[in-house]
Amino acid sequence: MATPKNTPVIFVNTRPHSAADETAPIPASAAISAPESLAAFPFAPFAPSSSPDTFLAAITGQSPRRAPAHAPAAAATAASCSSAAASVPAAPTVKDSAALAAPDFVPDFARDALSAAALAHGLTIIDAPLLTYRRLDTQWPDCPDIRAIALTSRHAVQALSEGGLIQGARAKIPVYCVGDATAIAAFEAGFETVFFAEGTARDLADLLRDDLEGGTILFPSGTTITPSTMPAFEAAGLTVHRWPVYDMDAAACFPPALLAALAQGAAMVVPFFSGRSAQIWSDLMMAQGLKAATAQSWGLCIAAGVVKFVDCLDWKDIIVPARPDMSAMVKALDGVMRTA
Repeated sequence: MATPKNTPVIFVNTRPHSAADETAPIPASAAISAPESLAAFPFAPFAPSSSPDTFLAAITGQSPRRAPAHAPAAAATAASCSSAAASVPAAPTVKDSAALAAPDFVPDFARDALSAAALAHGLTIIDAPLLTYRRLDTQWPDCPDIRAIALTSRHAVQALSEGGLIQGARAKIPVYCVGDATAIAAFEAGFETVFFAEGTARDLADLLRDDLEGGTILFPSGTTITPSTMPAFEAAGLTVHRWPVYDMDAAACFPPALLAALAQGAAMVVPFFSGRSAQIWSDLMMAQGLKAATAQSWGLCIAAGVVKFVDCLDWKDIIVPARPDMSAMVKALDGVMRTA
């Protein structure tokens, strides 16, 4: 059944929270609507016709294609990244714009391009993190001959930054990121030389193999990682030291605002950035008898391998972007909104 025209569409922000966010509970009615003006929003350049590379271009001012980066984002100096040569200005946070926050509820959309795009499309946003980030108390490993750092998650960057581990000579170690969003986080955290691949572990492994000869690659990660990651490194002949620096705790329930929307059969766009988050969503839906509650909604899965975790539910459609990265997710959202 088609979604009636002019039916409000809700964007469910499933991105993880930090453990610190728990100190500011989300009100039961918390939902953020698009403000009249996005002028103060850090990702204001987004438009419904945004290209796959709009995410990086909005931050750096240039389109991405392989070139190294030099200089931390905090400095007002030239910077470039693999897959992009660019200048990375310090962006204002969402907290700089009171228009984006309901009373007592200030979501951290400042580094979330997909939520920013949803706001630009005029969608109402319900904050419903499926995972909560928690930094592990750990020290820099005794690992000789580190030639590069491999990063597959912005949360690994966050853990290193919060632990005060990106300082001095460590900030000068070349960093190789799986995709654009992680690369931007690495820039902003202070790493001086950042490269990024096309979005998969195999892409990252190939980039590392092509650029490096010998030595050890330090891999700060979560306690749980995508199963294909380490095999991809091994297949490329890389020597990788995995270093867990954070954990992700699963949500035990949906927030009241989301439950209310599901009970009404509201049209929603629900993004899934990992198989684990998709599985958590499905488990919570099935446990509460909500299998059909998303029949008018779109599931937005970052990769084809994520689809199997949510296809047990009823959907209007499940969308997989052309590439497994944030900019392609933004373009996929654009496509949904053109047909909604």
